Amino acid sequence: FLYLNKRKSIWLNKVLIKMRIGGVSNISINSRIAASRSDFTAMRINKISWPLLKVIIKPLRKIHQYFE
Repeated sequence: FLYLNKRKSIWLNKVLIKMRIGGVSNISINSRIAASRSDFTAMRINKISWPLLKVIIKPLRKIHQYFE
């Protein structure tokens, strides 16, 4: 959003949102698939390069959360 709309960002040293590990998109395999489809569609619409690869990598980056 920021890049496509040529907006700048600033560092805000404050917690605005606190989320638990997991969430609605990780309740079941079907919800994970639906979330991945939504991610892919959003990336395509916003012209993110390599959207399919990023959709595959996204859940892999979160594996460590289940062992903390």
